Amino acid sequence: MTTQPPPWLATQLFYRFLEPAECDAMLGDLFEEYLLRAAVSPQAAVRWYWKQALRSVPVLLGHRARRDRWLSTVAVAVAGYLIVGILNAVGTSLVAPWLDASSETRYIATAIVGLAAIGSGAHLASRMRPAAGRVLGGLVMVVAVWMLVLPVDESPAWYQLTFLILGPLAAQGGAAAAVRNMTTHHRRPS
Repeated sequence: MTTQPPPWLATQLFYRFLEPAECDAMLGDLFEEYLLRAAVSPQAAVRWYWKQALRSVPVLLGHRARRDRWLSTVAVAVAGYLIVGILNAVGTSLVAPWLDASSETRYIATAIVGLAAIGSGAHLASRMRPAAGRVLGGLVMVVAVWMLVLPVDESPAWYQLTFLILGPLAAQGGAAAAVRNMTTHHRRPS
């Protein structure tokens, strides 16, 4: 009698959260137990394997979060977002005197200032933690969606959509530039 392998998707959960060396050892033990259970009842073995995989996800996720220092990455991204706010306020106050308060050019200018601030904030955040720029892009997207759903000012929809679409891209660009700069500086001989 041939036994089916354990569920592929359940196995992928382990590969997603564990280092390869850890994963091989853990999956070896799970596979042995799975084969013993499958000899008695294949359906029960599949249920047992899924239960093991799903019960392991929170523990594995916590282990991965500590290993990859997710909390410090989020903290740096939030600090970067605060820097974005400061840069945006300063930049907007510098260009505002030259623009008509009711014109579309004011929205265009402030969008450019805002996107530049997002890119700069992501660049700074990524210099401290490379993944922080991507997280900052996610924060920008969440805030842009929030502003679309609960309008807080009279800005046109295109202006808000600009930040929803181009805001995360500006953050990714700033983060990529920071990572590229860091790798370039590390390659140069002293």
